[in-house]
Amino acid sequence: MGGYMAEEIATDAAPTSGWEVWAKKATTARDMVLVGAGLVYVLGFFIWAYNAYSRNLGLVSVSQVQYGAAGLIPIVLGLYGFLVARIGAVMNPHVVGAWTIIKHCLRSFFICAVLWGVSIFAAIFLLPGNNLPFKVASSIVTVTFIGLFVGKAYVLRDKDEDDLPWWQQTSWWLTLCIPSYIAVSMYAQLVYPAIPQEFGGMAPRSALIEVKRIDLSPRQRGVLLSAADQIGPKDPSKDANPVVTSIPVEVLYDNGDVIELRPQGSRSSAVFEIKRSNIVSITWLGYDIANNGKP
Repeated sequence: MGGYMAEEIATDAAPTSGWEVWAKKATTARDMVLVGAGLVYVLGFFIWAYNAYSRNLGLVSVSQVQYGAAGLIPIVLGLYGFLVARIGAVMNPHVVGAWTIIKHCLRSFFICAVLWGVSIFAAIFLLPGNNLPFKVASSIVTVTFIGLFVGKAYVLRDKDEDDLPWWQQTSWWLTLCIPSYIAVSMYAQLVYPAIPQEFGGMAPRSALIEVKRIDLSPRQRGVLLSAADQIGPKDPSKDANPVVTSIPVEVLYDNGDVIELRPQGSRSSAVFEIKRSNIVSITWLGYDIANNGKP
């Protein structure tokens, strides 16, 4: 009786047709996509929030499209690093010995040094003055080295992980987590601030804004307008030139409702927020290539 019930349960649990097999695969794929999208969004939120904090942009919204773009690139780099680690683990035997470990690490350093040299060549000779490609290439090189390092650590550990003492298991997870944290931190601090805003980044855009003088506070007038445009008549209805043009500014954030900016080249932490409805027009001047990505 017990054997019959066990057989019946096993039969009910296992797919009985090709359609059920495909349905189960589709459900698994859907769950993986949802989990991946959640990881991308959460990681992007923290990256964007960190940069918003460092740029003094104030409170950030929980739902923004930029979070997906901010988290997608490190997730893709993480998958690339995982692939490198798996390839390194498969191509290398289970080795022991200090000299073998040193040789494998030196080989990893050599591969990354060659890749880094190619990145420097591309940044200096092919795209002079633009540091974004160099930062992206450096990120790929860094992730490659971390993947090779983790792959070596994987093949150098004992095969039976359950029999490892707690301190070896802890060191293995530290080997995985610490380089991953360093890579994400480098991306959040160096690469993401240099990505153009059109691609979900936070690189400042240079612009000239035309706005009614009456819509600016006295402090905004003193900072964003030239000396000749700061003072108008006491009666706004008698203002012969109510619309004024700002000095060149850096647009740090624009969500369609408000625009946050500061004078171009200013190292001050003060950031001014202006409603989009108060702006008459915006003249975009492009990106400051020489200062791209510096908060």
